[in-house]
Amino acid sequence: MCPFPVRIGYYLASASVGKLVQQSIKCERAGFSSVWMPDHIITTSTEDDVCPEIWTTLTAIALNTRVIRLGPAVTDFLRRHPATTAQSLATLDVLSKGRANLGLGMGIRMNCEPFEIKWPPTVAAFLEAIEVIRSLLGSSPHQQVRMKGTRGIHSDAFLQVKPFHKRRPPIYVGGLSKKTRQIAGALGDGWLPYLSTLSTYKHYVLDIKQGAQRTNRSSDEIDLCAYLPTCISRKRNKIAKAIEPIRRTLATQPFVMKDMGYEPDDFKMTDIRSTGWSDWDNEIRTLSRQIPLEAVEDVCAIGTADDCISKIEEYIKLGARHIILRTFEERDTFKKLKDSVLPYFANNV
Repeated sequence: MCPFPVRIGYYLASASVGKLVQQSIKCERAGFSSVWMPDHIITTSTEDDVCPEIWTTLTAIALNTRVIRLGPAVTDFLRRHPATTAQSLATLDVLSKGRANLGLGMGIRMNCEPFEIKWPPTVAAFLEAIEVIRSLLGSSPHQQVRMKGTRGIHSDAFLQVKPFHKRRPPIYVGGLSKKTRQIAGALGDGWLPYLSTLSTYKHYVLDIKQGAQRTNRSSDEIDLCAYLPTCISRKRNKIAKAIEPIRRTLATQPFVMKDMGYEPDDFKMTDIRSTGWSDWDNEIRTLSRQIPLEAVEDVCAIGTADDCISKIEEYIKLGARHIILRTFEERDTFKKLKDSVLPYFANNV
């Protein structure tokens, strides 16, 4: 039994706008508290994946749902000026009647370098972007913002669209490094991690707490999320097939694998996200074969519904308050989440 409310969100995989809207409607009806959408121009998953523009798609979702919260997981500050992101977020918050979240990270190479966008950014630029967005969300003609910085605002500025509620939409900091996790603890309303085992998640939460201490905050003020790919089935072959996309993902995330205790010398693995599209699929396929199945299973919730519940509870014991689930063979797993997992956490608080 959980001693406090736990929210269960859903991660929307790349798909057409129509499919994303329909999946969000299903999530709301099932009882999920939030939906999160990746922000990519291109993806390493498969050549057939579709990556619609984030804010347009979230607007379509907002207009077709009533209570579920929604936001990017995550967008960056490199392809859009932070002021434009603040304006888009405030507008989405108005259209959704106060349901908008913002997941913000430092960006990834494959969304930047092919389009001549400078990458990687500096930590100082990321901190500045967070401050610009947060300040502008509380601005008005009578409360203008003046900031200095590389991409900051050098004169008095304000937005002429305000968030739906007086309290601005929450900013969730996403990041894969110790530094960005500490920034989440110091400045974020929430933290959006990526793939993690129970062991790595425990260490990541310590980074959050260190960041919070630096600004005299309690980590209880921060909405700590956990991201869990999920497959509910008793059939091992079905599970292995369903979570295969996570093997592909791990093949492109050597830093995640290193945190899990694997060394690059254990199997050939390189960061291939800047490779030309024509070579991606074959190269990822080759690398993914070298990712141990146990590594994939360690970052997922798999097995029966009770197994899934137990895995979620382990993350909750480590501090997670907001579990974001992702499914792959959606029909069976989604139904079991709706019928068993969501009611359990709704009724055992």
